[in-house]
Amino acid sequence: MCIRDRYQRRVRGVFLPTLTKLLIICSSQKNMNTFFSFVILVLFFFLFVSTCHAQKGKAGTIRLNWIGTMTTNGRPDIRGQSYSAAKLAAEAINQNLTLLSDYLIEIVPFDDLRSLGNASKFALDTVLDTNSSLCVNTTSGGRRLSSRLRQNDSVAVIGPFFSALCSSVAKILAPFRVSQLSPTCADSNLSDKTTYPYFGRVTYTSKQETNRMLSIVKTMGWDRFVLLTDGTELSKSAAKSFASIAADYDMKMIRSFVVSDGSDYAFPLRVFRALNARVILTYGTDAVSMAKTMVEAQKLGMLEYPYVWLHSSSIATSLFIDNTLVRDIVYNISFAGHLYVANYIYTDNAQAQAFLKKWQSIKDENDTQKWPGTQFNDLTVATVPSYDAVFIYANILSRMIANKENIYRGDLLVRYLKGLVYNGVIGKMTFDQNMDMKGDNMAGFYVSPNGTSVRFADIRNEEVKRIAYPIYSNGFQGDIDDSPPITVSYVSNGLYVFFVAFTSVLIVFSFGLLFFVFFNWETLRSQSPIFLTWIVMSNISLLSAVYVMGLDGGVTSTGDHLCIIRPWLFGIPFVMAISSLLAKNIRIWIIFLQVQTLDVPNINAIHMTLLTLVPVVIEVVILITWTVLSPLEMIMEFQTEFTATEYCSTTSPVFLSIYFGYKALLLAAGVLVAYKTKNIISKFNEARIIGYTMYNCFVVMVIIVPIIIIQRTQINLAFALASIGIILIGFVNNLIIFVPKIFMIFKPPASISSSNKVTSPN
Repeated sequence: MCIRDRYQRRVRGVFLPTLTKLLIICSSQKNMNTFFSFVILVLFFFLFVSTCHAQKGKAGTIRLNWIGTMTTNGRPDIRGQSYSAAKLAAEAINQNLTLLSDYLIEIVPFDDLRSLGNASKFALDTVLDTNSSLCVNTTSGGRRLSSRLRQNDSVAVIGPFFSALCSSVAKILAPFRVSQLSPTCADSNLSDKTTYPYFGRVTYTSKQETNRMLSIVKTMGWDRFVLLTDGTELSKSAAKSFASIAADYDMKMIRSFVVSDGSDYAFPLRVFRALNARVILTYGTDAVSMAKTMVEAQKLGMLEYPYVWLHSSSIATSLFIDNTLVRDIVYNISFAGHLYVANYIYTDNAQAQAFLKKWQSIKDENDTQKWPGTQFNDLTVATVPSYDAVFIYANILSRMIANKENIYRGDLLVRYLKGLVYNGVIGKMTFDQNMDMKGDNMAGFYVSPNGTSVRFADIRNEEVKRIAYPIYSNGFQGDIDDSPPITVSYVSNGLYVFFVAFTSVLIVFSFGLLFFVFFNWETLRSQSPIFLTWIVMSNISLLSAVYVMGLDGGVTSTGDHLCIIRPWLFGIPFVMAISSLLAKNIRIWIIFLQVQTLDVPNINAIHMTLLTLVPVVIEVVILITWTVLSPLEMIMEFQTEFTATEYCSTTSPVFLSIYFGYKALLLAAGVLVAYKTKNIISKFNEARIIGYTMYNCFVVMVIIVPIIIIQRTQINLAFALASIGIILIGFVNNLIIFVPKIFMIFKPPASISSSNKVTSPN
């Protein structure tokens, strides 16, 4: 390896001028022996430097860091192919005199990622130093890596291969402006450049892979399917993509299930069989759980006709391309006929041909220490993208060096990656502004009877029809066996009709209260009739929520929209009613406080309107945030393989806590204001009434709401309790507020006691 650039500059800038001065001094003193010695030394120096210029890498070495796994539980891991491919690319670049002609490329590996366990504890300083201990403090670890990257001429990172690790590493690298290219991380959330500004990928996003899988389902003429995923965030977002894209394709995702460590792996399969679902899609990264699910599927006879399995690239790799992790689980399972999607190598591409030739040569070396992963026959989804990633970095770095830009500036490097068009081994790749790869290189494959993977250009070609299951050519025909149908529990029609009818009567009565306010406006002037109107209208809106609470598959088509709208129908009217009561009493409190201090009351209608609407605006913000970030979803929970219940559920209890916590805060404010106004004369004082209404709401929230959450699978009980709670808040509060006013009008007191005078509100 030649002298690095920073040392060459030091030699040329310090040693050469010094030698020149010494030559002049020696020649002036006519010390010929010393003079000839220095001449020889100078000649040697120029010979050394000229030799360095004649070699590839005269300017130094650029290091790229590879983050991955070469061994798992002492066994070779097929992801080691990725490292070998990256090394192969570096060798090709180092032999290329035009690409990075003045530099060498070196791949620095970090192995055994799985030994770190918790990806969230991944330390920056471990990226370059395989002997360093795990650093929990990622900030200090990041400083060490930032320094070490510079010291070792490291400019960028290739890897890792799991979305959770990619997310952790990307967040840690971001403050230090280190560019990262992953060959396999597909999570669409990584496209967010606000959180991951230096992350790019030489693969497709989960949404693109989802679309490719469903295009296969659509092409085959199947109109419905079921989905198996693991519990990772990647799989959760992918499940939503499956549902939305299926709707665009006029297909239906009948049901999705999550399989994870310790779950009943056979249960979702029995449900699928009971649903007469024959097209089963899998997505995720949990190889062990999927492998155990395959074992149960084999026991149930669901790995062969008439069932069809279509796997994501990661699942396929883990199950039957590299089964290092699950070899002891699936050793006697045949995956012949299974379909999957993966990046395809176009062999008519010149770079692809060169790569395959070099790959075969290193396989022939049979040196798995030098070339990890080459003992595996099939190329994985990570191998070729790793090769292309090194070349992509090399092309970008060449342009940066030509433009005299700092190659250690990740923010400058990613500018070249955005919008880059590159023809690599996997074909033409275009990177968008999120540094996501676009193209048409993802193909469908099926597993042949001898276990090898075969690409099909046309999913309906004769080879697929002949080798794969007959269902490929016949399409999905619906019911195939006589399995009993699924029985889903819905709200009883009689119970729903009863509460709808009863609530309708209460709404009509509430409208009567509204007319009562209009006809007695002047009499009720001291009672703030405008606020009374708002309270009645809010409670009428709240009562109407009963109509939606009972809607489910027994009445109409179900969907997440029914769940999303429910918090809105309850939250806004509730907050509006409570804030109206608050504003009404705060107004009285302020007026009497100012009268006591002989100040002129300065509170008008605009102030009161703002005081009423601000809590409502806060509620709307909470609801919008909840709806956007973690909306309620319609979940089907199976009690047995043939019985299930549908109910609304949220993946984030935080928003549920904020939703009810905010209302509890408003109730507490109402109690405080009622206490402050308890000594005001009875004509204006409604402290007792407000206390009753707040107590009523408090009882409903503390007692009924938790019961509904706990007993959510008891559909009739949950609906009845929810309806009773709404009626207690919406109608009973109307009675508490208006009955005293009705008595005041129709049975006024004979005289006002002389003791009813203005006293301190405190």
